Amino acid sequence: MPLTPDLFERLGALYLGRVDGNAPLVVDARSLTTHALILGMTGSGKTGLGVALLEEAALDGIPSIVVDPKGDLASLLLAFPDLAPASFAPWVPPGEDATRIATEHASRLASFGEDGARVGRYASSVERILYTPGARFARPLSPLPSLAAPSASETDADVLRERAVTTASAFLGLAGHDSDPRSPEHTLLSTLLVDAWSSGRSLTLPELLRGVQTPPFARIGVMDVDAVVPPKDRVALAVAINGALASPAMAGFVDGAPLDVASLLYGPDGRPRLSVLSIAHLSDADRQFFVTVLLGEVVRWVRAQQGTSSLRALFYMDEIAGYFPPVAEPPTKRPMLTLLKQARAFGLGVVLATQNPVDLDYKGMSNAGTWLLGRLSTDRDRQRVLDGLEGASTESGRSFDRAALESALAGLPPRTFLHHSVYTPAPQRFEVRQTLSYLRGPLSREELGRLGAPPPVVSEAAAAPTFRAQAAAGARPVLPPEIREAFFVRPDVTGAFTYRPGALFVATIGYKDRAVQASRRLALVAPLGAELPSWGDAWAFDAAEPPLASDPVAGAPFADLPVVATRGPTWQRWQAAALQHVTSERPLRVPEVAELKLVGTPGETRDAFAARMALVLRERRDAEVDALVAKWQPKIDKARAKVEQTARKIEDATGDRNAAVVASGLDLGATVLGAMFGRRSALRGAASVATKARRAQKKGTDAARATADHAEAQATADQMEKDLEAALTELRASWDPSHVVIGERVIAAKKADVTLERFGLVWVPVAGG
Repeated sequence: MPLTPDLFERLGALYLGRVDGNAPLVVDARSLTTHALILGMTGSGKTGLGVALLEEAALDGIPSIVVDPKGDLASLLLAFPDLAPASFAPWVPPGEDATRIATEHASRLASFGEDGARVGRYASSVERILYTPGARFARPLSPLPSLAAPSASETDADVLRERAVTTASAFLGLAGHDSDPRSPEHTLLSTLLVDAWSSGRSLTLPELLRGVQTPPFARIGVMDVDAVVPPKDRVALAVAINGALASPAMAGFVDGAPLDVASLLYGPDGRPRLSVLSIAHLSDADRQFFVTVLLGEVVRWVRAQQGTSSLRALFYMDEIAGYFPPVAEPPTKRPMLTLLKQARAFGLGVVLATQNPVDLDYKGMSNAGTWLLGRLSTDRDRQRVLDGLEGASTESGRSFDRAALESALAGLPPRTFLHHSVYTPAPQRFEVRQTLSYLRGPLSREELGRLGAPPPVVSEAAAAPTFRAQAAAGARPVLPPEIREAFFVRPDVTGAFTYRPGALFVATIGYKDRAVQASRRLALVAPLGAELPSWGDAWAFDAAEPPLASDPVAGAPFADLPVVATRGPTWQRWQAAALQHVTSERPLRVPEVAELKLVGTPGETRDAFAARMALVLRERRDAEVDALVAKWQPKIDKARAKVEQTARKIEDATGDRNAAVVASGLDLGATVLGAMFGRRSALRGAASVATKARRAQKKGTDAARATADHAEAQATADQMEKDLEAALTELRASWDPSHVVIGERVIAAKKADVTLERFGLVWVPVAGG
């Protein structure tokens, strides 16, 4: 029986291939929350299986981050719904025939029940983006670790220390130093980070380097800092970190887009993304640095999410060798193990692929609930896999038949894998389905550039407001003591500048309505006109302290201050106007989907809200799917039982009729012989024959009726299954995130909820006067 979409197109399911030639292997997406391993030697079809899995996740609206150390997985962007040779031609290797490749691709798709329409659905289900960290031939990505103070989700001491260890490891690895957490350099750097972050203080890179040279503490543990890391070594470490970051080779890292996990997973409109991070062009040290930082950011993102049993997102890494070894401690190992142990509770599935199981940490392997096993090159590799499977089975409390699995692993042909899962009763051998994408193999830099062309660079406007000169620069004015004065600090203004007057407003503002109760700290700096501050043009600082100094830069000139601003009562009136402006013109705006009764939180980005909304939709969809299946399945089971019952009646009726016909035939023969030889019983025998003949005729009628009943029962059961499938399809469409419009909830503050912290004159440096 050929494979058709109705056999594998199911909600929340991943179609990976076929079992026994014609039965689809469909895996529940939720099973990947307990992670998966793909193992197979070169030529086993491991890359194709990984691509198929990621395509299926995309078709189900699940976003993915894909780390590609070899450059193979950029093929996920090569999806051509028209299946036309002209679409393949720009990507076909020299000397290959595009027509032949397109024809073979379409033919293989058809053999697995797939077509161009399914390719089109995959291409439109997610936004596929190619990044090249450390390089500019596609989209550059900056993995510099964040030195910002921890968020609310990271204030736990253990979480903060773990983040400090990962960040320190990344910087040390980049600088070519020992990244072992027990090394003196690592201890110094991680202690610096913990010291700042535990007090809620963010660091800049210069501050970090100054801290390395002159630590703000005298001891590390019970020893003097100089005894742990001598001053000469501290200077060398600071120079090494600075040199690594200042190197021209790091330009792609420094200048790229910020590494933001939420943006890698979802677009501004909430559309899921499949982000391929190609790192084949990087050196080994730079790869370790990038993957370390990426894993640390993924751990941070995971911990900021709410728990769920649905699959929220995938983290896929190909060729994991060297990043998660069994004995060594590269900086990538600790955060990877953290993900494998903790990410499942938050809906993140980790999928790791490698050629040799000896490259993987044994404890990490035991955390995987799904194993996809292909051809392995040596018996040692097979034994390592069996050891890992036995550990995973022990973790889940399942029985383990080592001999049966060893036999199943032996002699697997290319593109054939063994699916072993803690969610299925027995391993399944399957052939990997044809990928929807064109598996081109490793792409050149020029080809990667064409696939992942970066968006046009838009230069950002200066952060500070524009203060126009109205008078010649002069001396600092003399003000009455009731007018508070401060001096704005602008690192972006270099060279000659003039201080121009503005009004500074700093307050904590409360916002309340039936769904939201929140507060934020707001600082405004408004240009000062001839009569009033221009609050509509004010520069706002949300939840941050404006950079102020108590004294001006020596020698800087001052613009004229309007006479009205030199009087104390003026500032009292302006303060009232500022309060009126804040309560009427600066409400709190949070995203909202009214029909879902889902409201954003203060400070939550639209991307984060869209991701949360998509998860809510997925959870509700999964719940309705389970309810719908639970409602229909007993009816379908009952209908199928009736099919089996009527089938047995056919067998019984057919067998009884045959027996009656034979009996009547024998009696007829005996009667004829009796008549020929003049037996008196011949007449009585003839009557018996007639009776048995009528009985045989009745059995035939029963068989026909049973056949009709069976056909009717079969049709009823088939129709019920079709009705269920149609209902599931309609349910999928009803919970599609793309159909949900994200609105905005606007909450105005009341004057009684505004706690004024500071109001007064601020001098703002403006370049050139």
